[in-house]
Amino acid sequence: MQILVNNEDLIVGYADVGGIEGGIEIDDSIVPQGFISSFKPKRYLYNEGTIEVNNDFEEEKEINLPSTPHT
Repeated sequence: MQILVNNEDLIVGYADVGGIEGGIEIDDSIVPQGFISSFKPKRYLYNEGTIEVNNDFEEEKEINLPSTPHT
């Protein structure tokens, strides 16, 4: 598996088949149970060779902008 991390070591993407440009190759044994099924960018942190849950993770809220009627 490969993971893609940002400059704060937050995991922003992964590939379990193939690879990602700039990705880090990791051993599947360090991947926490439920990682793939609950993955969201920045939910997990790559720290000294381990994957941890980011305790500061906040779900990004969807922004619904009002639409204007066509005239």
